[in-house]
Amino acid sequence: MREILFRGKSGDKWIYGYYWTNRVGNHFIRVVENKAGHFISPVDDEIDPETLCEFTGLTDKSGKMIWENDIVKHCAENKPALVEFVKGQFSIAKYGYWLQSSDCFEVIGNKFDNPELLEVESENN
Repeated sequence: MREILFRGKSGDKWIYGYYWTNRVGNHFIRVVENKAGHFISPVDDEIDPETLCEFTGLTDKSGKMIWENDIVKHCAENKPALVEFVKGQFSIAKYGYWLQSSDCFEVIGNKFDNPELLEVESENN
């Protein structure tokens, strides 16, 4: 079973942990750190909800975690594609299949920090 984790941007910094909202609609990532086997008090960082991404439960060929809205390249295609959450599953629409195995993918960026990677690809089509 995969670990349910999220990430989101707070300013120009990515925050990783557990997602929650309060009654007035603010969005937070709760970070619980483990230092030398002891958990410290959780830290809640408010994030921009437009940047919220869920962990797919998979890692790329180098062991890097693959998140929703990451831009990946397939080893055979070598073209950038966006990881999306569609109909209850993570998919890579450009390649036309659900993301179930990640052995042949490489994370090269994400749509928030590296939108030009997707723009270049759309210009070539």
